[in-house]
Amino acid sequence: QQRQFRGRIEAELSAIADLKTGQIVQWRQERLGDASLFFKNNAFSEMVRRFLANPGDIEAQLHVQMWLEKLINLPQYNGISLADASGVERHIFPSGSGKILPDESPDVAHAIDSRHMTFIDFHRKNPDLPPQLVIVVPILAAPDWDTVLGVLILGIDPAHDLYPLIRSWPAPSQSAETLLVRRDGDAVLFLNDLRFKENAALNLRLPLTRQNLPAAMAVQGTVGIVEGIDYRQQPVLAAIRAVPDTPWFMIARMDLDEIYRPLRERLLGITGLLCTFLLSAGAIVGFVWRNQRARFYRLRYEAAQEAEESAKRLRLIFESAKDGILAADVETRQFVSANGAICRMLGYTLDELLAMRISDIHPAADFPDIARKFEQLARGEGSLTANIPMRRKDGTVFYADINTTPIQLGGRTCILGTFRDITDRMQAEARIEHLNRVLRAMRNINQLIVRAESVDELLQNACTLLVECRSYTSAMIILTDEDDRPIAHAETGGGVDFRPLIEQIEQGILPPCCGAAKMKDGVYLIKGQDPLCDPCVFASVCVSPQRMSIRLEHQNKIYGYLAVSVDIDIAMDIEEERLLIELAGDLAYSLHNMEIKRLMHRTEHEKKKLEAQFIQAQKMEAVGRLAGGVAHDFNNLLTIIIGYATILEEEAIPDSSTKESLTEIYDAAIRAKNLTRQLLAFSRKQMLEMHVVDVNQVIDSFEKLLRRSIGEDIRMHLALEAAPALVKADISQLEQILMNLAVNARDAMPDGGLLTIETARVDLDREYADGRQGVTPGPYVMIGMSDNGSGMDQETRARIFEPFFTTKAMGKGTGLGLSTVYGVVKQHGGNIWVYSEPGLGTTFKIYLPAVDETAAPEELKQTQETAAARAETILVVEDESSLRKLACRILLRNNYTVLEAMDTSDAIALARQHTGPIHLLLTDVIMPMMKGTEVFNKVAEFHPRIRVLYMSGYTENVIAHHGVLKEGVHFLQKPFTAESLLEKVHKTLGS
Repeated sequence: QQRQFRGRIEAELSAIADLKTGQIVQWRQERLGDASLFFKNNAFSEMVRRFLANPGDIEAQLHVQMWLEKLINLPQYNGISLADASGVERHIFPSGSGKILPDESPDVAHAIDSRHMTFIDFHRKNPDLPPQLVIVVPILAAPDWDTVLGVLILGIDPAHDLYPLIRSWPAPSQSAETLLVRRDGDAVLFLNDLRFKENAALNLRLPLTRQNLPAAMAVQGTVGIVEGIDYRQQPVLAAIRAVPDTPWFMIARMDLDEIYRPLRERLLGITGLLCTFLLSAGAIVGFVWRNQRARFYRLRYEAAQEAEESAKRLRLIFESAKDGILAADVETRQFVSANGAICRMLGYTLDELLAMRISDIHPAADFPDIARKFEQLARGEGSLTANIPMRRKDGTVFYADINTTPIQLGGRTCILGTFRDITDRMQAEARIEHLNRVLRAMRNINQLIVRAESVDELLQNACTLLVECRSYTSAMIILTDEDDRPIAHAETGGGVDFRPLIEQIEQGILPPCCGAAKMKDGVYLIKGQDPLCDPCVFASVCVSPQRMSIRLEHQNKIYGYLAVSVDIDIAMDIEEERLLIELAGDLAYSLHNMEIKRLMHRTEHEKKKLEAQFIQAQKMEAVGRLAGGVAHDFNNLLTIIIGYATILEEEAIPDSSTKESLTEIYDAAIRAKNLTRQLLAFSRKQMLEMHVVDVNQVIDSFEKLLRRSIGEDIRMHLALEAAPALVKADISQLEQILMNLAVNARDAMPDGGLLTIETARVDLDREYADGRQGVTPGPYVMIGMSDNGSGMDQETRARIFEPFFTTKAMGKGTGLGLSTVYGVVKQHGGNIWVYSEPGLGTTFKIYLPAVDETAAPEELKQTQETAAARAETILVVEDESSLRKLACRILLRNNYTVLEAMDTSDAIALARQHTGPIHLLLTDVIMPMMKGTEVFNKVAEFHPRIRVLYMSGYTENVIAHHGVLKEGVHFLQKPFTAESLLEKVHKTLGS
């Protein structure tokens, strides 16, 4: 009977020791689980690096505090500190709580050297402070996790939940107690305060030489049930367990006196009865049998009572446990035992739970995996420690931390499991992971901002990163113009369901959530079915319970909107909102920088374009100055050559070699004259006779000559505006433009082709003018000439109007044809553009300012025959004797009376002396001593009715300076032929 009674007590002590050991293991795992959230966490490591490198970085400090706030507010922790890579604590949370570990702690050094988390055992910071435990977490740098950035130190207060967990005993007892000890050299150190000795934690040490001390037996390797003498010198019965992965040992003990007291009391009763029997043997013989029977039943009754008390104590232990306890039959998988904690955890009554099977408390999707693990346990393949999903009575799912072991209950093999609801811990972990993903997305987007070369690349990759790195199911970025109309967009995660919304955006319609974000500072949050989304074409297929939108704004300018959706209902808080605002600000800042870069690039491009135009203008100005500088003398010489060649040719014998030679001289001089005119036209210094003309009429009248010039193998098509195309221009120069462009097109089509000439009235607006240098908005006449010839590449187009640039073979061109066209167009106040691609032909478009005046009738050229001699007297004044003699000879040959003056004074003297009328003064504009206009004024004093014809070889700007180019003044440009001289004289005399 004594052995049975003791066996029950041993079973109770063993059950309590196992329960306490399991609870301590679970408590330790929870603390390490908290610490593991910060170990090898890239986002947290980056924040720590910034914080320790710059303690004044408020943003980094807020991020670190956000990460640690969950632990700072938990009562299990008495302090958290952040140390640098040398182990010196730099920042303590909460502030003012004091250092957790001394400087140069060897445990911190060990954690730094090993690059692993270190659990520091029970200790006191100083003798006056209570015990504490510490976890040291090295903060490592990604990606190799080898560089130590700092150390996170978590101070744990065992008095909050560990000591109460150890101290609690499931049933009333006068001597029962649980102890936690470890070896300390040649002594055993008690780690918790004792029931019968105050302030024992880390202060009570007993030598290992006390062989009968259960604590000494424990630290020397004894496990199981032992008898011994405890620290009070009292005999005790104890159950010893080693706490896995720690230097700790759990001892559940009770005094032998308390254990055997019920038996002693029963023994004394039996002894008294025996004495009474011996003293009254004779008197009570008849009662022996009855007494024996009474004793038998009384012992049976007392044993049953003791068994019932033991069962009550075990049930009390069972019911008082904070963790849920559940046992299931291996064969039927039906629950056979459960405590109140598991009933409350699952929401069932005990009767309901005992009628259920394992499959009833787990989600159907997860049960196959759980069933496999149960089968392994049933086969005796170890125990199970895991986090598994559980399903409550109301259908909600939570996660529990479970520890299982096989046991025997009532002759049946069962699996006993302890369950702890870890929903809060997993939510905290999920939140930290959630914020970790946000920070990772922000980091990747910030890297993208640095690398992205275009807006499209930035938008699309940002959306992709938000979906890949963050728990967003879809992301969209919309850029808008100043009127808040969409101009660009990118999205990820929407799939085909996004197509109607994309079409709406491309039509210029902004989604309602973006419109709402415009009116709200910060993040606009939409939960569930919001009436705001009713007009949106995406609302019917958007099943995300939560959507967020925010402006992309920088320096009070809205660049667009960011809209995201999430599948899980992540509660919005200030930190989440702040991170999304920061992300939107980064994107807006990048868009701002890209806009600045585009403007700078455009400015730089325009600067280079202007520089190129300036260099080109300098080239043209240099050539122009050269042409203008030699024009006067060169034109005088050409006039003499052309004039005398004409006279000699007329006097030569027909068909003679002399006449042929003179013709060649005349043709060469004419080519030289044309070359000089091209140089002056290119430099915009030639004399123009401007009239209002209809470009269509000019092209019609010039068509035959153009057809002869381009040859019969090239077809010419005219597409002229029906209405008059009026411009103010020099007809001869317009013809020169048409001829040069036609010849150029002919050379580009050696095998024949099509030449198209078109005209049109166009209005060039401000937008067109802003995009082209030197263009003024207004009405223009467009003259277009297109061919389907060989075309030009970009390099050739860039130099096409340069003087002396030619793609033709040596001797085939002067390189002045197109530069002449360019100069004439510019001198007329117009612009010329070329469009060409290799193999696709070329189009020149000329824009001349349109006028609304009436076109002057085209004057018929007067020939030598129409200029019949009327014997008028002409005073010729020219300081160049050869040129003067030539002019006089031509006039004399045509029956004019000529007065020849070698200089201005001679001219005035002749005018004074001549008694008859002088009808015309033919004078050079620029001469020594006096200008041509001054000579005219002096001569007119003697002959008031005299008319004047000025002549010069200087350029237009020089002549204009002398006041000759006024309207109504007649002028003859050198070099001239006899025909052009006579035509001008006749016109001046007849005006």
